[in-house]
Amino acid sequence: MIPSIFEVSKDFITKHDEVFKEILKLRKIEFSEEINEVEFFRLLETKKQIHHELNFIFKICNKHPKLIKEGKFIYLRELIINKSSEI
Repeated sequence: MIPSIFEVSKDFITKHDEVFKEILKLRKIEFSEEINEVEFFRLLETKKQIHHELNFIFKICNKHPKLIKEGKFIYLRELIINKSSEI
């Protein structure tokens, strides 16, 4: 869902690429890590950092009055919040 948030918010956020730079880097790391016992803890740490970056992105997005009224953004935010609470 991160690519969807990226696309929905790009017309609203100043310095959009800088805001998403770290989370995109972390997602690349997440996809490249092989899952075995040794790497499992690194993968968990990467996921923790992704969660932290998502919180940062939502703090920025929630400050933009037009974006928080955008239906696609609201829908995606709710999906991510629900998924996060499941995890």
